[in-house]
Amino acid sequence: MLTAKSFGKINITLEVIGRFPDGYHEIVSVMQAIELCDILSFKHNSSQNINFQCNMPIIQNDQNLVFKAARLLKGYSEHPYGADIHLEKIIPVSSGLGGGSSNAAMTLLTLNQLWNLNLNQDTLAMLAKKIGSDVAFFLNGPSCIAEQKGDKITQIKSVQPTNIVLVVPKIDLKEKTKNMYNRISLKDHTDGTLSFKTAKLIEAGKLPTRYPMYNVFKKVAIAEFPEISFAEKAMIESGASQVQLSGSGPSLFTFTKSTNESKRISEKLAALGYNPIISKTLHKIDGYLAKNTSV
Repeated sequence: MLTAKSFGKINITLEVIGRFPDGYHEIVSVMQAIELCDILSFKHNSSQNINFQCNMPIIQNDQNLVFKAARLLKGYSEHPYGADIHLEKIIPVSSGLGGGSSNAAMTLLTLNQLWNLNLNQDTLAMLAKKIGSDVAFFLNGPSCIAEQKGDKITQIKSVQPTNIVLVVPKIDLKEKTKNMYNRISLKDHTDGTLSFKTAKLIEAGKLPTRYPMYNVFKKVAIAEFPEISFAEKAMIESGASQVQLSGSGPSLFTFTKSTNESKRISEKLAALGYNPIISKTLHKIDGYLAKNTSV
């Protein structure tokens, strides 16, 4: 059996700079992997079936990106046997933290190893594009610029290890990402300058607390969902110096200067009725996303 950590991400910046003829938006985003992770385990089976189980029954179905990634890889490689896959879900679902995309990427990487397929990175990236925009990031990580539909990935020097506090407000919106993009208008478009400026600060080794952060969805999210506005206010009142939205939301995050500061902010948020998550940015470790442990 192979086990793998499936890390989440935050968007330090997320800009929409245009729209493609097929309706997809063109983005520029600085993306950063974080320690918050799901756990995936994989075992050979002698049948041709992909058997998928999850500790969260509501997402244990053939629409889950783990199942889709496994079926896609099996079909492409024509591998004769199947696999038993178990997902322990820890990253909140539909939170803007990339959990599903990360799960799909780790499924491609780990089954490539388990089945001894020896597919190269370019082939895995091609398959990743068929699953979803953010999947390509998780084949690379931990710090990248994502462009075009989010599937053109350029690795940059890693963000210095930094503590973060996350809050995930509860909102109810079906097909969240699609609907949030539909709320973006031309006046919300920018030119990508801020994202590339932030990337240069990362490359120069500046601390994340000094980054100019931006998310095209933040204004829309706050206007549409009061819960997000209330959570942002609570984070600031609890000591957060700068609060940003991740992905299309609803997750909010703030960088902190120390573990103690993270704990102080989290304790104050908990007293206000929130369930904060303390995590940390991941630093560059070659192949860390593909590292699996035999158990």
